[in-house]
Amino acid sequence: SVEIIRVLFLVQNGEFWPALASIFEAMKQNDKFQPIILIIPTRYSEGVEYEYKCTDLFNASVDNVFIYDDFNRVGLDSLSCINPDIIFRQAPWDHLIPDCFRTNSLKQYRICYVPYAIHTLEMGNVFYNQSLHHFAWRLYCDNDYLMNCYRKYNLMQDINAKIVGSTKFEYMNYYLNEISINDWPLTNKSNPARVKILWCSHHSLESWLGFATLHKNYNDVVSFAKHHPDYDIVFRPHPATKTAFVSNNKMSEEDYDEFINNLESLANVYVDTSSEYLYLFQHSDVLVTDGISFLFEYLITKKPIIFIDSLTNVGFNDFYKKFEDSWYKIIDINELQNIIEKLLDGDD
Repeated sequence: SVEIIRVLFLVQNGEFWPALASIFEAMKQNDKFQPIILIIPTRYSEGVEYEYKCTDLFNASVDNVFIYDDFNRVGLDSLSCINPDIIFRQAPWDHLIPDCFRTNSLKQYRICYVPYAIHTLEMGNVFYNQSLHHFAWRLYCDNDYLMNCYRKYNLMQDINAKIVGSTKFEYMNYYLNEISINDWPLTNKSNPARVKILWCSHHSLESWLGFATLHKNYNDVVSFAKHHPDYDIVFRPHPATKTAFVSNNKMSEEDYDEFINNLESLANVYVDTSSEYLYLFQHSDVLVTDGISFLFEYLITKKPIIFIDSLTNVGFNDFYKKFEDSWYKIIDINELQNIIEKLLDGDD
């Protein structure tokens, strides 16, 4: 007889799921494993209420999906009920999830961690030396450079780290070439040649990573969309943008909501806040963004990337600096049209 290994995936954000999706699917096809998903609430800042960010991600075709509230409502300990052999966490930020799922509460389990995004920044203690990194049974990383970062920054060095390549890019490559869940939300069937722009904004202010520009140029974003009705624009802000801007007094809640409403009022703009985003990679023509992960992830599409540089960001580490030549770089939204016109002329 074969002993079944029960593997629990603690899922807090749908945007993080592509890093674990291929692992989950492989385990579903292997009789040695019983993969289980437990959807847990999360938040984007301390002092705000927990919310469920990914209940829309898993449909009825996915087996063994549970929601934390179903256990919590009747006073049961979800981890004791599920009794996993291994637990995958999505992120090392303990303060953003309930106490019972923080590292200190999981020490008796084998904890595995696959980073939800590429570690492209020079932020050693943040990305490699959290409590999760100290107690993890396995830390999986993309390459030798990131393995060396564990060796350099982690209290436990690299004794539990393994190089496995990028599970996220593996899944993205399959997705972009094999399947399509959704269509481009603004496709004008009478004119399919319209330029389709995926515009994504980051949330990190100068007090953190410093990539965000939206608090300075949000009026310019609306103006650009208004003055180019022949462009389809899907605007996708980082899920933590509103919380970060309002709590740091960069925008009032009323100003942020008015900005989103102004975009939504335009026929050529769609504001996307869903968990899924790879279909937007698939159907767009160009990415406009001020950071971070999409600058690297979108490269797999082989389509142009226009990076809005805040001039205040922390910069990239030695390994990932080499990719900066892959993007067009602008500082002002007014520069955007010139690059798009060149691209339309075939000058890429």
